[in-house]
Amino acid sequence: MSPSPVIDERYDNYAQRNEIASNREILLIFLIFLFVLAILYPEKMLRKQVLAEKSNYELTGVYLENMLRLEPDNTNLMLAAADVSLERGNLDLAEKLLDVLQKSDTSSIEKQLKKIQFKLIKTQIAQSSDPDYIAQKRKDLVKTIDKIAEEGLFDKKDALLWYRDALALSQKKAARIFLESISGSSDRNALEECALTRAGEKAESRNIACIEKLSRGKGPAAKKWMIAAWTLYADEGKYEKAAEILQRLVKIDPGYRDILAQMQSAAGRFSESADLYMLLYRSSSSYEHRKAYLIKAISALEDGKRYKEAVALAQHYEDDYLKDEAMTQRLIKRYLSMDNVKAARRLSLKLLERDK
Repeated sequence: MSPSPVIDERYDNYAQRNEIASNREILLIFLIFLFVLAILYPEKMLRKQVLAEKSNYELTGVYLENMLRLEPDNTNLMLAAADVSLERGNLDLAEKLLDVLQKSDTSSIEKQLKKIQFKLIKTQIAQSSDPDYIAQKRKDLVKTIDKIAEEGLFDKKDALLWYRDALALSQKKAARIFLESISGSSDRNALEECALTRAGEKAESRNIACIEKLSRGKGPAAKKWMIAAWTLYADEGKYEKAAEILQRLVKIDPGYRDILAQMQSAAGRFSESADLYMLLYRSSSSYEHRKAYLIKAISALEDGKRYKEAVALAQHYEDDYLKDEAMTQRLIKRYLSMDNVKAARRLSLKLLERDK
């Protein structure tokens, strides 16, 4: 006996209702599971659980989308998942995760987000053989790096890498922005590249800033950069900056004290210059060097219009050189150049007394 059509219809309705209930139960269980994971699961274990997913990347993407809805601030986990997916070659999943992140509040992770987006586009280009696709992706790459540079969406520790990427894309303006930011970096390789690169506007001031930063390092290399820094500052007429660097340099190499004295005088620090020349005078065992340092000390004070101090210094030492005609003549000329005829006459009379 065949089943009644009424019974068949009731059975079908029952089966359909049962299937709908099952689907709803599955969805409810899935949402509860997400809630428990997102709210109660320890963050480190949660990160491990997501990043360990190797088979169903689409499900992982759905899971993270729902987790983000439940906990909107938890974008770091999704960012990490995108980065790991990219490293493993799962470009579709990485792109999906980045798209989701782009629609959320990215203010706290924008630098990292742009960095991963840029890396994704580079990888997509490297893995494609389609010229049209590559050309379009290259435009996306240029657009991304320009935005990163202009809006400052990069860390200074990565500036050298961004600079090189910009050069590879022939984006000179972006390259300049990255390079100029390196002066505040602590990366020695980045600073050295900045110091030696002389392209673009404001190159000279940027180079000097990077060179000075290198000069503040430690070890033998620091001395090389100190010498380069004070030389460049002196060439630009920035004698105070040159003197500041030379003061650090003489602590590791006293042989630069003579140059420091010159820079101090050029910077208007006439008393400091004279003091340093006299320090050199007292520490020198060479008679000729001592004479030269004394004249330089007197001249430094004279240049600073400190005539009384200059005359007093010359008179303090003039008796030591009464037997040196060339030196006494130089001292007399110094007195006369400072309009101190009285001091010149006194020294001349001493010479006459000596010759009697």
